[in-house]
Amino acid sequence: MNLARASLLGTLLLYFFLSWTYLAGTPVQEFYLPDSVPQMQRSAPVLAGIGPDEKEYLIYVRSLAERGVAPRPTLEQRKSPDEFVCYQAQHPSLFFLLSVPLWKLFAGQGVLFWTLWRGLCALLGATAIALAAKAARLLFPESKLVALCAAPLMAFVPIFGHLVGHVSNEPLALALGAWAWLLAVRYCREARLPSAQQALYLGFLLGSALQTRLTAVIWCFALVVLLGMVFKKRALRPLVFALGLALVMQVPWLATNMGNYGKPLVRPFDNPLLANGATLGEFFGAGIRPPGSPTQFTPLITVLFWAATGWTPFWLIGGLLPGSFDGMVLNAAYLLLCDLVVGLTLFWNASQVRRKLAPSDPVVRAALWAAGGALLFLIAVVFQQMLFVDWNVLQSAGRYFTAAAPLLVLFLLTALEAITRKLPASAKLAVGGVAALALFLASLHTTSLVRQFYAGNPTQKKWQKIAPAGSGRAYIVSDTDEG
Repeated sequence: MNLARASLLGTLLLYFFLSWTYLAGTPVQEFYLPDSVPQMQRSAPVLAGIGPDEKEYLIYVRSLAERGVAPRPTLEQRKSPDEFVCYQAQHPSLFFLLSVPLWKLFAGQGVLFWTLWRGLCALLGATAIALAAKAARLLFPESKLVALCAAPLMAFVPIFGHLVGHVSNEPLALALGAWAWLLAVRYCREARLPSAQQALYLGFLLGSALQTRLTAVIWCFALVVLLGMVFKKRALRPLVFALGLALVMQVPWLATNMGNYGKPLVRPFDNPLLANGATLGEFFGAGIRPPGSPTQFTPLITVLFWAATGWTPFWLIGGLLPGSFDGMVLNAAYLLLCDLVVGLTLFWNASQVRRKLAPSDPVVRAALWAAGGALLFLIAVVFQQMLFVDWNVLQSAGRYFTAAAPLLVLFLLTALEAITRKLPASAKLAVGGVAALALFLASLHTTSLVRQFYAGNPTQKKWQKIAPAGSGRAYIVSDTDEG
């Protein structure tokens, strides 16, 4: 067994151990659907996971399975943070459609259904790890360090394990995006321009990823940079084919939103940082402190906070150092530590791209440009969402990191290459092994914090009121026949 295969196998074994810890440590509990239905009209309670967004995913899947349509709350409800169903109702439906057979087969099996559903997401996360590691090895075919570290440096980033360790549409979108990335890297490495059929297949993967979660748009951006830099003008035709098909695949969903809400993209919340008369000048100057915020936001604070929460779940930051869970909002020491790691990683990558890193290899250079562009794109999205949509998006900014994990792991790999450039081969592998082990221990600690969090918070807010029957386009998803 070669080094890369052994590393991948060992990584996946440890990854599934972490996933099982998340799965077993996140409780399920009984809820009535919805609590706006009078008590006398309620049927038996439904078992639901209390992990992030798991109740909302259940509403979506039940609606598709039992009524054949997605939840459709009114536009007014979408602006209410209390109407949790509105959040997931804005998402494309591919993941939920694929979950319908699981619901129909195992809905009556209680905990077994949630174990299988969460296990499916963990399996999709493992698929993304394997695809991303293969792409990294294609980019650096001679590097034993990459062969050793490509899989663990993605699998053991704490935010990655956290987001794929419970029911989420993130793993499916990530696996589809990583698949498209791997194919594009292979075409570039073989200097083989994608044919029309291959370009359409890339488009199908991109379109399917977008039909799962809109953050998958990052893969469209990455493929444009990669193929454009390697094939120059010749890349125009396959890119038009691929992106054209991906866009066409979104038409039914966008048209449905237009019919229901009068706009193709609908956001559930409306709590921008630039509210109550705040201006961009204030943001770039003294900063803005919105109601309910623990700190005053400036561009620098935003970037630093994003860099830290791109590694660890926001709500666990306070628990990584001694202290109570009441102080989870900001832990300055931990934020600075994460930012130091991120800053050094980017510095080493910048120096490598400029001087040392395979200047004769256009594919590696193009891939790093794609990763760097993805990073800037993600930061721009965080700013746009925070300023003009909902400032709380910064608390879940780690999702953006996960959406582009196969790209951003290239930064870690090339930073390790730079650090160990003058070391003998055995020492290089030792450094890589220590880095992988450190990340695994960080992820393991994060799983223990998850268990601790739920042990102290065994319940979360129950179902929020959706809408009474007959209220226009509002859509009740319940065990009753009303709607």
